Amino acid sequence: MRAGALGSEPPPQDLAARIQQMSTLAQGQLRQVLAAYADRDATRAMAIRDADGEIDLLNTAFFKESIDYIARPYQDSAGTAHLLFCAKNIERIGDHVTNISENVYYIVTGTIPGEERTKLDTSSTLHPGSVPNPGT
Repeated sequence: MRAGALGSEPPPQDLAARIQQMSTLAQGQLRQVLAAYADRDATRAMAIRDADGEIDLLNTAFFKESIDYIARPYQDSAGTAHLLFCAKNIERIGDHVTNISENVYYIVTGTIPGEERTKLDTSSTLHPGSVPNPGT
């Protein structure tokens, strides 16, 4: 649905590339965690869980770049807003992969992973002053 809502204007190249990068990473992690489950590989499952920080960082960077783009005059704010939703959904896929990773670890070892995963997505805590204003 969101792809159709973007309309005929293509998204900015750098934003589109960032979405593609996030999507490729999330898909790869999903494939890897399914393989870890099939192989009953708890070590690989935890490595996949710990790699989620990369998607978090990409999402935060995408958020900042999108806000910067929207702030410019004559830009497609609605299309960029749809891309923001897409990025957040991809980030959530990464979170689900980490949950699957923890479940694989539990299934294989019978124990709950000891330490909490570090969450690096800070897009929900950014305030307007932390995003650069292109007009200044």
